[in-house]
Amino acid sequence: MLISILYNLALIALGFNLFILARYVLYFVSMSRSFRHIPGPKAPSLLWGEEWDLYHGSPGALYIDWHYRFGKLVKFTGAFGVRFLNHP
Repeated sequence: MLISILYNLALIALGFNLFILARYVLYFVSMSRSFRHIPGPKAPSLLWGEEWDLYHGSPGALYIDWHYRFGKLVKFTGAFGVRFLNHP
């Protein structure tokens, strides 16, 4: 009896985790597709994106450089792959 309850709880937890993973993958793919035509720098890090350079550089210098190189609308990647748009 206890084994079957634990087994059912494990199946419920596995299903929930798979659902969360599928939602994240779907979100990531849809955001990548919607931002693909907007220019921007490549992320130097998968974990931090451009945030590490933004926090450790002089304030606003990277934004000015990106707008000079890529135009008025720039996309960049934040921590954990979150996409941002920047417009002056």
